[in-house]
Amino acid sequence: MPENDDHQQQQPLDSEQAQHGQQAEVGPNAPAPEARNEALDRVLMLVDTMSPGDEQHLVTLLRRHPEYQAEILAHAQSVVGNQTVVRAQELLATPDAPVAPEPAPEAPPPRGNDQGILFSLQILEQGQADELASILRNHPEMFDQIVAEAEQYVGKEACDRAVAMVRGAPPQVAEQPEPTPPAEIENSATEHAGEAATVAPEPTQESGWVVRARAYNAHHPDDVSQFNQLTQGACIGADGQIDPNLIATWQAGHGVAPDGRVGNETIAAAQTLNPEPAQQAQVPEPEPEQPPAE
Repeated sequence: MPENDDHQQQQPLDSEQAQHGQQAEVGPNAPAPEARNEALDRVLMLVDTMSPGDEQHLVTLLRRHPEYQAEILAHAQSVVGNQTVVRAQELLATPDAPVAPEPAPEAPPPRGNDQGILFSLQILEQGQADELASILRNHPEMFDQIVAEAEQYVGKEACDRAVAMVRGAPPQVAEQPEPTPPAEIENSATEHAGEAATVAPEPTQESGWVVRARAYNAHHPDDVSQFNQLTQGACIGADGQIDPNLIATWQAGHGVAPDGRVGNETIAAAQTLNPEPAQQAQVPEPEPEQPPAE
């Protein structure tokens, strides 16, 4: 029955295939388990930003990270649905199938940690001009590369606003309506007093990477406490808890991939800026004086 054969070929990789894919990386050049887990978490955060029907972006991610193909497909099932995953597998099996375009690098390949800065731009969302401006200020040597790479994530309008903020151009201010005469304001307030109740704003739904970062930090309270001491609470939000968005901004400004998580690299970067003071030597307490013998 051909239809059943085709259906079986379109099914996501099973656990045996996933295990085989993980075993293929075992060897002297394979990454350490901790480093692999951190890299995999960053890739899965990109899956969290997708929506049903984003099979082309899913294919692009699979081709960029073939070493995590099984994990990406398994996680994508719960994010974009089985239908999108099946279509992505069909596109992946067809070499000539169109996929989401990747920007061609016009500048020389970035050096050292510069690659991490460009990779970190993928967590930015449409319209986040302030966050992009902060990254541009902290990395002026990569100004053109960051702007070119960030446009696909935040949009051209947000890129233009970020560039204007960094270069000191005055922001465009919308025209303000003419002020209402005080007499009309007083009359309107009197007529409508007590008619409208204050409506509390609906809570904003957080992005998937923020939720995952909060869960990670909640399971590493000692690291969070140490980071807060080193940074003097710079990333504590209005609710008194450490904020993944503030952490990501801090990380981007200090050469760490901004994933919103307080890990070993983040603590190490904080220690270089504010090393912990050496513990003072403990001075033994003097023994109590003995009363003179009678």
